[in-house]
Amino acid sequence: MCRSSPGSGTHILTDVGSHRETVVAFVRLFLLVAITVLGAGLANAQTTRAEENRAKREAKAGDLRPARRLAVETVLFKVEDTLILERVLNPPRGIDLRLGGIGEGAGSASAPAIGTA
Repeated sequence: MCRSSPGSGTHILTDVGSHRETVVAFVRLFLLVAITVLGAGLANAQTTRAEENRAKREAKAGDLRPARRLAVETVLFKVEDTLILERVLNPPRGIDLRLGGIGEGAGSASAPAIGTA
């Protein structure tokens, strides 16, 4: 700001330093606010690995299908469900074939057996 002193005819510069300090302070404040706002926006826009993994799990949970059994599994489950081995190897009465039956660690054994109900 320029001001003329009365009667001297010369210009005296006053308040230029305080005006410049005000402008610098305003610019610093503006930059601080702008960086804070933009930084918060960028931080929210970034996805973390945990969020990506959660999204993948949710997508996978929406597309559920039962597990498909292998042919061997299908046969083994059928044998177990129909009790074929129990009927052959341990019938309630009559002559049958026993496998094992000796204590643990004694090896394997097989022999005919007679069962009575």
